[in-house]
Amino acid sequence: MSYETFRSPFSLVAWPNPANDIILLQLRLPHGEVLPANITLTSVSGGHVVAIQRNGNAYTLDAARLPSGVYVATATLGTEVVVTRLVVAH
Repeated sequence: MSYETFRSPFSLVAWPNPANDIILLQLRLPHGEVLPANITLTSVSGGHVVAIQRNGNAYTLDAARLPSGVYVATATLGTEVVVTRLVVAH
């Protein structure tokens, strides 16, 4: 059995990480493209937390309203899905 690694041309970056106030998420696309994307944040327990509002390829999230913990941000662009892990620590 063999496994192939698929590498998406898109990436999702979160900073600061860990965060306690505002989290900035940046969707990095090849050639500086701007594409419609949906970003959701879920806790590691799987509970849906929030859909993040879009501002170009940059997104902001008020982490002060979230409990401390580990979260997964998922960006969906058509058939592409990219994820990143982020930590909220108060």
